[in-house]
Parts: sequence; C-alpha cells; structure tokens
Amino acid sequence: MNMTIGTLSLPTGIAFPTPTDVFMLKPNLLLHLSSLDYYQYSSGKIRLPVETRIQLKKCFRCKLKVRDEVPQNANFPRQYARKEKKPFSTPIVELRRAARERLKMMKGQPRKSLLDPKEWSLIPTAYNVYNARITLINNLKKLLKVVPVHACEWCSEIHVGPVGHPFTSCKGAQANLRKGLHEWMKAHVEDMIIPIEAYHLEDRLGKRIPHEERFSIPRIPAMVELCIQAGVEIPEFPTKRRR
Repeated sequence: MNMTIGTLSLPTGIAFPTPTDVFMLKPNLLLHLSSLDYYQYSSGKIRLPVETRIQLKKCFRCKLKVRDEVPQNANFPRQYARKEKKPFSTPIVELRRAARERLKMMKGQPRKSLLDPKEWSLIPTAYNVYNARITLINNLKKLLKVVPVHACEWCSEIHVGPVGHPFTSCKGAQANLRKGLHEWMKAHVEDMIIPIEAYHLEDRLGKRIPHEERFSIPRIPAMVELCIQAGVEIPEFPTKRRR
C-alpha cells in the first residue's frame, strides 16, 4: 500500500523527515573511543616527549614506556663497582678507526723534522735557576751587613730589628722551661733560606744507597741537585749522563 503526499509517492514503512528532525544535532561518534583514539581523530594537538620501546616476546606483547626528557628529571649515572671497568668516553672501535685514517693520510708524505734540541731543552733554564740562586744568596749577605736581623736559637722564627721581640711564641725545644721566650742571636743566610739537602750520586741509575753508607755519600742543596740533573755541569759534582 502506497501513501501519496502531494506529487511524491513513498512506500509504506519509510517516514519522511520532519523539519524538526533536520535541525537536530548529530550524535558524537567519538564518545565510545579511548582517550588516545579521541585525540587522534580530534582537531586538538598534544605534544609529549614520549619514547616507545617495543619488546617482542613469545606472547607478542607490546610495552609502552614513557620517559620525561627534562634534564632535571634525568636518572643518575650508573655506579660502577671497584672491580668493574668503566667504559671509555670514546669507544675503542672509533679510536682504532681514527688511527687507521691518520695512517692513510700520512702515507706517502715526508716525515716532519724534529724540533731543535735548543728549543725544548731544559739546560738554559737550569743554568738560569742556578745563577739566580747564587745571586739571591749574595744579595742576602749584603743586606745582612746593613739591616740587623735576629733569629731564634731554638725555632725558625726571624725578627728584623735591632732587638728581638719579647713575645712568648717560641715552640722549639725546651720552650716550657723558657716559658715560650725566644733566645735571639745574629741571623745568617742559612737561617733565612732553610737548607734542604739531597744525595748526590755520580750515577743516578746505578746501585741504591745502602743503609750503612747513608752518611758517607755527599749531600748537596736540593736545588743544586735538580740543576745538575737538568744539565748543569759543575766540576765539583761530576755526574754520568746518558744521551
């Protein structure tokens, strides 16, 4: 049975939309979706620093791992045990690769000439230090003739002036008996420059100094010994050198 509406005929069972139905809102099809699917089909954009790691196992499960890339939330570096060897900052494989590349670049090129020994030698510096030490000692001797300097007999304190100070600050031997008072005397160069001595051997790479011969081997100022080892030639203290 057909129904006639004006000049349009429709079959039974089909309702013609009324004007009120035309202006009705369509239902939201995204209500039954999850939150991630909702943001996928929506117009809004959300940016998150997400790092995904997919681990395939026998059960074919996927794990989603979220990590914050903010520096203040980073994990502490790994603590290695004493027996464990810490990894190199640059892998050994990269170091070897760079070395092979350097060899390829240097292949066929003339070798660079070595620097002049006078440019890197310590001999001029050693002579300067040795001469400066002699100059310092000579100038101190001249000053001691003009400026009165006193030194304590029991400690290393020095006082510049005609008379030593009366303060009880001596910490030398028998200071308790003297109640901390200093016993002043005329100062010498050795009181102002405390001598530090070292053994002098003609062959430094030879035999070691035995305990019984520790007093028979000559001792010289440590500064002079360093200058001799650096290349200063002093006839009084001969030494064996190896080139």
